[in-house]
Amino acid sequence: MNRKASTLIEHSLHSMEVLPRSVHLPDKEKGIIDNLYVRRSLLKNEVIRTNTADEYVYFIEEGALGSFVSVNDKKKMHRILLEGSFTGLTLWTNDMPTPSFQALSNSIVWRANLRQFIDFCLQSPLMNSVYLKLIEHEISERSYLWLLQVTCSPIERYLKLLKSHRKLFQAVPLKYLASYINVTPQSLSRLRRRIK
Repeated sequence: MNRKASTLIEHSLHSMEVLPRSVHLPDKEKGIIDNLYVRRSLLKNEVIRTNTADEYVYFIEEGALGSFVSVNDKKKMHRILLEGSFTGLTLWTNDMPTPSFQALSNSIVWRANLRQFIDFCLQSPLMNSVYLKLIEHEISERSYLWLLQVTCSPIERYLKLLKSHRKLFQAVPLKYLASYINVTPQSLSRLRRRIK
């Protein structure tokens, strides 16, 4: 089935409560979204960006992407993105380490040029509001995860993520979840055995 980017994105915006369910994207905006976004299939472990400033915004239709940064030549999980997620909504400055994105499973993503996407959002009051709410959502999510890292023990992080992000545990291999909660895979296995 060939789905349109605008339909998938509108559904996701409703699910995230970025766009009220009673509000639908106008046909003009839908047409622009469908022209901006290109659908791409990714195989598990395929990298779509490698530590360089990217000029694309991505929407994940299916599967999971991991966002990694290199720390002392080791890949550290920065973020996990599941179906219905957006990433790449902001421009990275040259002096910041930029993440690499890797498919954690076979995935389908939609990609749009970031500058064209931002221009589109600036021209449409509705899309401008949506864009700002998406950035707020991303900042809120990142803040939550950062707070988990600095205020919770590994077992507390695991339990809170299990409660709030159950889909992660169904869609993402354990070695990536271990990196995500900042423990070794062996420690994560021990945590899971203790909880059962």
